[in-house]
Amino acid sequence: MVDAIISDQYTATRAYFASVIGLFLVESAIRLSQHLYHWHNSKRQLGSVKHWKITVLFHKLLSTRITIPYLIDYHVTDIIRFLVFLGLNILFGINQNEYTTDYKLYGWLTIANGGLALLLAPRANLFSLLLRIPSNVLLVYHRLIGMATVAHATAHFGFNIMHYISTEQLEDSLANARIRIGIMAWLSLAIIFLTALPIIRRKGFEIFYYSHFLFFVFMVGALIHTTNGPEFLLPGFSLWVVDRIFRLYQSFQKAEIQEIRHYTGQVTKFTVKGVTVRHPGQVVWVRLSAVSLLNWHPFTVMRSPGSTSDLATFAVRGLGGYTEKAQYLVTDKGHATTSTESAQAVESGLTVRINGPFGVGRLNWNSFPVVALVAGGIGITPAISILSHITSSRAALSEHATGSTQQQVDIYLIWVVKRLDHTAWFKDELEKLAELTAQPNVKVNLKVSIFSTDRTKAENLMSQEMTVGGHISEPMPTSWVVRHERPDFSEFFRDLRNLHSGCDIGVSLCGPKSLMRQARKAAVHENSTTGLFYVEDEVFER
Repeated sequence: MVDAIISDQYTATRAYFASVIGLFLVESAIRLSQHLYHWHNSKRQLGSVKHWKITVLFHKLLSTRITIPYLIDYHVTDIIRFLVFLGLNILFGINQNEYTTDYKLYGWLTIANGGLALLLAPRANLFSLLLRIPSNVLLVYHRLIGMATVAHATAHFGFNIMHYISTEQLEDSLANARIRIGIMAWLSLAIIFLTALPIIRRKGFEIFYYSHFLFFVFMVGALIHTTNGPEFLLPGFSLWVVDRIFRLYQSFQKAEIQEIRHYTGQVTKFTVKGVTVRHPGQVVWVRLSAVSLLNWHPFTVMRSPGSTSDLATFAVRGLGGYTEKAQYLVTDKGHATTSTESAQAVESGLTVRINGPFGVGRLNWNSFPVVALVAGGIGITPAISILSHITSSRAALSEHATGSTQQQVDIYLIWVVKRLDHTAWFKDELEKLAELTAQPNVKVNLKVSIFSTDRTKAENLMSQEMTVGGHISEPMPTSWVVRHERPDFSEFFRDLRNLHSGCDIGVSLCGPKSLMRQARKAAVHENSTTGLFYVEDEVFER
């Protein structure tokens, strides 16, 4: 084996810890530089953006999805993060492994990674609040650090157990309370790792969520098992405790239910008062008393369009378990209706408690002259959140600036739904946004295209009536372009590039993975010297 890069294990561990923190600072600096660059471009004459060919190639590379099986939901940027993080763990984990004392290095790195995981654990995360690192980036690091914690702990446990077996000291070693506590800490990490596997995380969210509390069993065990652990573990734990106290206080504040509405397609939409959404795409953790007194689930929250108060909306799609039960909160004997029954729900004792909103996005949407929003099904919620944010900002700006000094922003929304009647989910919000953008002082040009992918003969007739405004209770807005086919993203982004040459374009994607892959691939392909596509995709699960 190669000699350790730093002979003193404690010093090497501190250097590793500081290096990962430095990696977060680099992420923050990159994001700040992007913001400054887009802000600079927003002040330039419209259509004057030019990029070097090497810049275009580099941007395409970083924006491309990986085509390797099991990694297709990650980008080249994520792979770079993985390789840098892996390199740090290898660099500081190099060891002779000649003596049993050499195995302690893996124990130290376990504790260091555990401390880093705790720093990322609070929902109101300092790296997000202060350094403005996007939530999806922090999620990638959280998983990488978690895997590194388990890997180093397993190496530490495995090498020691093999030594005890080879020297016939296993029974004596297990008699040592400190060893037994160390094994207990490793078992806690192993359970967390197994319950975090995608198949369990997606189908048994409660198992995944509550098993993570075993991390505190690991933390206590690690503090007993070794010395100098507090300096790595206690900073993150202290921040988590502060965050937990704040969330506990917040959980006692009932959100005032303004409206609950159930729709065809297993969607229930909640409008509540008392939630202030500051950034598009933020997430709230919700506890519905009629569903569970313990379980909290995350949902994308959006500011109610045109609202200057603390009104916010989130939607729950019935996909099983918690979300399935939420569909029957405003129903009669379990049979779904399409009417609004908010008052009845409140009278029956239904309460909604909310933690959040949390998180920040990667892009500053107000700095782009052109924005493309691509959504599939319930994935429309981040798109409406971005629309509402841009429209509200433009309306506020119009009060302090004349129409001639405010540049127009063009927003293109593509919403892909299985059935046309699913557009009723957010029809009211989109109509309100259309009214706001139609005001002469709000320089927003909104174009909405609806793509219905499952068209039956009955729906065909209904869609024709809705398009021309027939005797249907929910007629389609005449400004919407409705097509009964799947969108051609290659054509869409190519047209955008030709129509808005000389402009960088912000792109938001949210929906089924296949839709996001197709849209991202098409957008990345159209990057050119006359403008780049900056793509942000929102995923509820990876």
